Amino acid sequence: MTDTFAHPMDFNHWWYETGAGNGGHFPRSEYTQIFTDLALMQNNPNGDNADPALSMFARGPKPTDPWVVGDTTGLPAGTDCRFSVEPLDGPDNATQNLIKKQCSKSRCDPKNALIVPTGYYDDEFNPDARSRSSASATAGKSARR
Repeated sequence: MTDTFAHPMDFNHWWYETGAGNGGHFPRSEYTQIFTDLALMQNNPNGDNADPALSMFARGPKPTDPWVVGDTTGLPAGTDCRFSVEPLDGPDNATQNLIKKQCSKSRCDPKNALIVPTGYYDDEFNPDARSRSSASATAGKSARR
C-alpha cells in the first residue's frame, strides 16, 4: 500500500495503534461484532445487497440461497439464520446458543456453499474473476461496487 495516511491491513492482519490509540482495548472478536452490529443497523458498508431483506449482506447472496436460509430443522418456528446476535444471554440462552450453533454449522456444509456470481471478484484474492461457473471477467472491475 502506498497511501501515506493509511495503515496496511487485511482481514487476517488488522492494524492496532499502540497503547490506547484505538479508543479502547477490543479483541478482534469484538471488532467483528461491532461491524456486524453496524451492518444490521445501517446496511453493509462493503456493498448493499439488491434485496432489502438482506441489506446487512454484501451484494451477491439471495434470500433463497441455502447459505442464507441455513438449516432450521428442529429449531423453534420462525428461526432466522440470516444472522445471529451476540452476546447471547437471558432466560433462553440455551435455545439462542443452539440456533447460533446450528445456523453457523449449516454454512460450513459444502452443499450450502455460497457461489459468487460470474464476474464478481476481489482484486487481491480473485483477480481473474474465476468462480465455479466462470472462466474470467474483464480486468478493472471491482467487487466493491
